[in-house]
Amino acid sequence: MKKIVFLITAAAVSVSLCGCVFDKYFGIDETELEASASTASVVSHTTKRYDIALITDSLGIKDSNTATVWRSIVSYGDTHTKTYKYYTAENIENDAEKAVIQAIDNKAKIIVLPGAEYKRTVMSVQADYPEISFILVNTYPDSKLKDNVHCISYKEEQAGYIAGYLAISEGYTMLGFIGNSDDSANKLYANGFITGADAACEAFHVNDVTIKYSFLPKKTQNNEQTETSDEVDNIAIAQNVADRLYKRGIEAIFVCDPDIAKAVDVSAKNAGAKMICGGAVYDKYDTSLTSVCFDNVEAVDRIIKTCFDDSLKWSVSEGNTNIRLGAQDSCIDVLTEENDWKFTSVDKEAAEQLLNDLGSGAVKLSDSADKVPVTKKAVYSYYEP
Repeated sequence: MKKIVFLITAAAVSVSLCGCVFDKYFGIDETELEASASTASVVSHTTKRYDIALITDSLGIKDSNTATVWRSIVSYGDTHTKTYKYYTAENIENDAEKAVIQAIDNKAKIIVLPGAEYKRTVMSVQADYPEISFILVNTYPDSKLKDNVHCISYKEEQAGYIAGYLAISEGYTMLGFIGNSDDSANKLYANGFITGADAACEAFHVNDVTIKYSFLPKKTQNNEQTETSDEVDNIAIAQNVADRLYKRGIEAIFVCDPDIAKAVDVSAKNAGAKMICGGAVYDKYDTSLTSVCFDNVEAVDRIIKTCFDDSLKWSVSEGNTNIRLGAQDSCIDVLTEENDWKFTSVDKEAAEQLLNDLGSGAVKLSDSADKVPVTKKAVYSYYEP
């Protein structure tokens, strides 16, 4: 995997600036990466005004999900002569709001926050900075949003459907799912996975299919625990669950969280089994049959463009909203390149057909996380972590 890394330092309290662009998913060649890196570097040294800001966690944009968001910002900025910069909050709970304020001090008009961990930050700053447009990626707060906040989330049920359908098509009859919590997103992944597997059972006349799904305990935050320790605990639990599922005969586990994917990969290698990745998991694993990914580049570019086209003020129908994007918006893809596609009985055209069916509406799925899937052939049950 090619990658270009460059570092730029800036003095700030608990907030640092650095930059890199990764060839993780969308096939950026090395020349394009160098051009993006060079542009960002020059901008950083020649002006203190940055139109678009990205807030990241301690990994910066080494995280593949954040890297795709950054690539969209770089692409839009270079195309439309907008300056951009990203700010790394070493600890999201304590430093993300400081990073946002630093970005505003540097004249940012649009601030992008890529993940559910930034919900609290947006809820805290949205009222104090009504002139700033905030974009939350792949999440949606339960509390009331102001008109200067726009949320992008994805149709997790579609990603799950594709994964389940392909798994049965490959010939697997013992499937598992591990979610990092029992929130709406993970329930939709699981529901779609079960529904897709059952649809494939019908199409290929497959009987006796078993699906075990599990949700890990929600992370707790208090003065005694850090986010890092919670993540380590969840990784350990995920690997334990995966070990037990594989020992019970599960052949492939669907995972949609980067930390869980790392844990399940270890278990899958030990068991000689497989997994399917989804959502924000773009990293390559030998045990992964494929990844069903969300296209952050397309989604973020679209929303940034809308904001600038509306003179940095979203219309009533656009602000204070959550737009769920899916196959019909060309925002879900299945990785079929060499080393990404490990299926042996299913051809790549099958994945394309599933995307077309979901995009055209030929296949309609429930978007209710609490609606229990009704199956005809696949038998599913909860597996206690």
